[in-house]
Parts: sequence; C-alpha cells; structure tokens
Amino acid sequence: EQIVAHIRSTHGADTPIILVTPPPFDAPAWMAYRQIEEPGRSNQAAQDYGTAAKKVAKKLGCASVDTWQLLQGDAPTEMGQYLSDGLHLSNSGNQKVFEGIMAAIGKTYPHLLPMEDGDERYGTKGIPMEEELWDRLMPPT
Repeated sequence: EQIVAHIRSTHGADTPIILVTPPPFDAPAWMAYRQIEEPGRSNQAAQDYGTAAKKVAKKLGCASVDTWQLLQGDAPTEMGQYLSDGLHLSNSGNQKVFEGIMAAIGKTYPHLLPMEDGDERYGTKGIPMEEELWDRLMPPT
C-alpha cells in the first residue's frame, strides 16, 4: 500500500498503476540450473505475496496481473515452458505476461491502449505510435 501511496503522492491520485504478482517457481529446474540442493525460495511465498498484491490492487483501485494464473502455476508441467531456468521468464513467458498486462490496461485503462484505428499512428482513440512498428523498421532479410 505504501508503494501505491508514494506513486500517487508524487505523480497524482489518478496515475494508472498495475500491480503484477510474482510468477510461479519451478524448484527442481532452478536447482538443476544453479546446481544447488536448496532452492532458497518457495511457491507458497510467491502465492502469498501475489494474494496480498491482488488485495492491495482491489482495495486501492489499481489494476492487477496475476502471473501465477497466466503461467499456469498450479500445473508444473505447463509452467516450465514459460520459465527459462525455473525462475526467470522465457520468451513465451514474457509474451504471456505482456498479454496479461495489455488485457489489464484494456480492462482498467482502455484510453491508454496503443492506437489501433486509423493508420496505426493517428486514429481517434488510444495512445498514438511515435514511430513505425519494429517489423516495418527492420523487415526480415
């Protein structure tokens, strides 16, 4: 709550804030990657922190992204594809979190979504693009 209060006190009460929960943790993969016998962290701690973050988001009117749910934390066989080493997000994990953040923006702060109508730069709603999309700047060779 103090972090949200600080942001709002320094940037304004209407500043859009999205709280993101910790992702799941694959202890066996992390221990194998680090070649250690104790993981030094737990999924229970991540879940507890995530539950607290979601409660704070609801209480203070912030958006939240539940990465545990996005990355299928209750299904260890599924979450492995989203973690590069058992702890850090892989490319597909980053993509899933990005999609979750964009969904949260669309639900809670739709006026902050990237502009989609018009010519992708000067439509009638959303945030205009400053430059061309990356794939247009750097087409595949």
